[in-house]
Amino acid sequence: MAVKQASLTIDSGTSNTRVYLPGKGLVLQEPSVVALRRTGELESAGEQARKMIGKAPEAIRVIRPIQRGVIHDFEAARVMLEHFINRAKPSHLLSMKPRFTMCIPLGLTPVERQAYHDVAIQAGAKHVRLVEGALSAAAGAGLPVNEPTGSMVVHIGGGRTDIAVLSLGGIVTGTSLRIGGDDMDQCIADYLKLAYNIAVGENTAEHVKMRATNTDKDMSSNINGRDLASGLPKSITVSHGEVIQALQPVVDRLVNGVKSVLEKSPPELSADIYRRGIVLTGGGALMNNVRLALERETKLRVEVAANPLDCAIIGAGEMVARDRQTKRHQFIFLKRQFSF
Repeated sequence: MAVKQASLTIDSGTSNTRVYLPGKGLVLQEPSVVALRRTGELESAGEQARKMIGKAPEAIRVIRPIQRGVIHDFEAARVMLEHFINRAKPSHLLSMKPRFTMCIPLGLTPVERQAYHDVAIQAGAKHVRLVEGALSAAAGAGLPVNEPTGSMVVHIGGGRTDIAVLSLGGIVTGTSLRIGGDDMDQCIADYLKLAYNIAVGENTAEHVKMRATNTDKDMSSNINGRDLASGLPKSITVSHGEVIQALQPVVDRLVNGVKSVLEKSPPELSADIYRRGIVLTGGGALMNNVRLALERETKLRVEVAANPLDCAIIGAGEMVARDRQTKRHQFIFLKRQFSF
């Protein structure tokens, strides 16, 4: 009986890693950042490591091991995941190798999927099962993905956006764009560099983005950075309208991706989507300009999920629990050679 309980669900994305434990729910949520010493030993991980970005001495490397939804630094990803798992596991599982269910982006190659499996095994997993984040996000958002009706989800992460039409427990059509919140941060940093000759870090750019996309356009933000001409600290004021305009290229690509998936959807499912609309999940769902742009361009109702940041991990956890309770596969997990 104890072995059946030894399972964890993990959503390790470009920006954040979340861990879900059966019976307890979401037990860990940390930035996907790790700081390593030159010897390879762990200095810190999660929020403590994120605060070190751009501030660490040469003896410490601060790494984002997952980029664009793909494992970019295998060893750093292993150390980070192992640290998070050890923190999340309850005491009665400390001596066990738990089963992992991992959320991954749409459209990964077999090699990229294998990397997720291998890093999980080396981080302490006994068996690994993979589920596409768009499916689990839709389930976590409360969409009727297991019914013979069409649902559409746009899952906007830090480095990737998954767009999918779902029905009968699986993805009918979808795509994965290699754009996300990080690209929007970079757009803001590039704009400030060109327009005001000021350099800002990624944390500052993200803060400006969230303020501008959740408040009135006529408002403004004070920004501190480094003057590129003099090299001295500098402060400027930027209107939120300017920030929204700087983000437009990324928003346009996202809108075009949604239109492309809608064009490929079967007519019967398109009719369902017209009635139900589109649901946004992920961190990018919190940006009001994205929702407004999608509504304007698709002429469909666009809603933000009740808990957009945690939809994928909660949905994956519920999918696993439901499969075990019913003793039959109601959802389509990725077919792999791994046992579960």
